[in-house]
Amino acid sequence: MRWVRSPGRSRAGRVVLMPTLVLVLLTACGAGDAGALGPGAKVHAPVPTTIATGETVSALDAERLPSGQRAYVLPDETRVVVSSDEPLPERVRASVQAQVDRTIQDPGVPGRITTNRSLIVDTAEGIAHQAALRTGKRIVFVYPLVGSCSGQGAPYLGWTHTSITYYDAFDCDVLPTREEAEQRVAATIAAQPDHERYQVFVRE
Repeated sequence: MRWVRSPGRSRAGRVVLMPTLVLVLLTACGAGDAGALGPGAKVHAPVPTTIATGETVSALDAERLPSGQRAYVLPDETRVVVSSDEPLPERVRASVQAQVDRTIQDPGVPGRITTNRSLIVDTAEGIAHQAALRTGKRIVFVYPLVGSCSGQGAPYLGWTHTSITYYDAFDCDVLPTREEAEQRVAATIAAQPDHERYQVFVRE
């Protein structure tokens, strides 16, 4: 290792360590890009932008949406802004409704309730969960299903719905009519503190 003494100084003069000097120079070179921005320059993250619900946005703008908003991607790759506390835009509602109508078709057959019912219910719950993740809403599906009230006779073809809360507890999992199922969903949602986040779809 070489030591260099300052000229004109005695042996007690200041000593400079060459490897340290090289390290300083290398560090300065590595920061060349940041230095080009000027002294004290800072790189700021994109500021979240609030865009009206229903507006179409680019992939870049979709990443900048603030909390409570997200971009729902339609089948044609169009990105539509949705908000957790506002109703879904018509195009998004139509997209989710199409999934419900296309997927939840077979209500089951009395006499084969065990084999049919579990598959239909699991499918409905799965689609509702995926729709909730994509929209930021709490999604509930109302659809026909074979079932009955607990201990009240043979299964019949009625109407039910996907989970409304994490602690649903109803005596009848399947109600006789669509209207009764919709009324139960509406009453349960109205009692929730975040009722504005819910969106209900009925299988047509």
